[in-house]
Amino acid sequence: MPSEQAIERLRKSNEERKQQLYNRGLESGKLWAETIAEADELIRLERLLTTGRSEWDCQLEGEGMAYSAAESLYFEINPENDGSRQASRDFWFANAGDGNARVIDEADFTRGFADGALQTWEEIKPSLA
Repeated sequence: MPSEQAIERLRKSNEERKQQLYNRGLESGKLWAETIAEADELIRLERLLTTGRSEWDCQLEGEGMAYSAAESLYFEINPENDGSRQASRDFWFANAGDGNARVIDEADFTRGFADGALQTWEEIKPSLA
């Protein structure tokens, strides 16, 4: 049986890892929203995160899901490509940011990406009226 010290140390290490992934996603999402995203993509993202939050949380958990969290998010904001893993992969490699290719399927990165994009959209949206 592992010691309490070992369990606590690894718990802390895992939480730090998750936070780092989230922060990387947050920055990538902000950059995508500021430089590449179209308004309709951000509107779909906003709708998903404000009205379908529980569904989105389930998708992030990935339990029993056919698609990863990253694929599910892409399909929500680009429904014309629903189910196309290649289109999703192309999107993420183009928009996840330098050095993030290995983490795009991590739910914490995807959550951060969505939150960062939505934060940017909420800041910009009032100026569009």
